[in-house]
Amino acid sequence: ASLFLTYSERHKLNLLFQQEKNERKILVDRILSLKSASLHSLVNDYTFFDEMVQFVRTGDRKWAAENIETALTTFNANVAWVYKTDFSLVYSTDNLQLNIQEIPLPEEAHSKLFIKNHFVVFYIQTSHGLLEIHGATIHPTSDYERKTPAQGYFFVGRLWTKNYIDEISNLT
Repeated sequence: ASLFLTYSERHKLNLLFQQEKNERKILVDRILSLKSASLHSLVNDYTFFDEMVQFVRTGDRKWAAENIETALTTFNANVAWVYKTDFSLVYSTDNLQLNIQEIPLPEEAHSKLFIKNHFVVFYIQTSHGLLEIHGATIHPTSDYERKTPAQGYFFVGRLWTKNYIDEISNLT
């Protein structure tokens, strides 16, 4: 009977530890999702936008400064890239002097990014640290469901600085 009670108590304790671990994982996932929401909002808002479709064609630097560069601060982003459908760069900017002109991805990855979805999220280790990147296909304003062919691609990123990591750590 004593052996059974010991086993039963250990089993209950293991279940409690597993439950605690699962709850912490859910909490961390929710915090990361919440912190990433601003990047998702930025790519969502700017990629079904007639003016962005026009920008892909013209590369108007004044429009980019007024719309894309100012959006970085508003949405807590650090870098942005706009590409044509052939993945030729139209525009890039960053507010931390990272000098990452192009998304640091192998060229063969470009054609695979949007095969299954109009939105992507990925992380790249750079010489500056971890870069969280969100991207989406660009469509006219009238095509909220993104049924027409993509007119280009918009990506934004956030560098996971020590301060940002500390902020996440404090929340978890």
